[in-house]
Amino acid sequence: MSDFDSSHSILNLRNHPSNCANIATAKFPHVIRVLVRPQDNITKKLIENVGTLSSDGKSFSVVVTREDGA
Repeated sequence: MSDFDSSHSILNLRNHPSNCANIATAKFPHVIRVLVRPQDNITKKLIENVGTLSSDGKSFSVVVTREDGA
């Protein structure tokens, strides 16, 4: 088994109302743009990623790609 970095990111809902609006209007299976930032450094710039609403509408998943592409 190989080691991997399990850093966490924060989905910014407070300062970016567009994230809230995008999530509120999400429809399965379309992906939507969301902004996240690294949890360990809240001063870092926001990173654009994509999220998807589950088919039952009960959860929202975001695929986070780091700035280095990993």
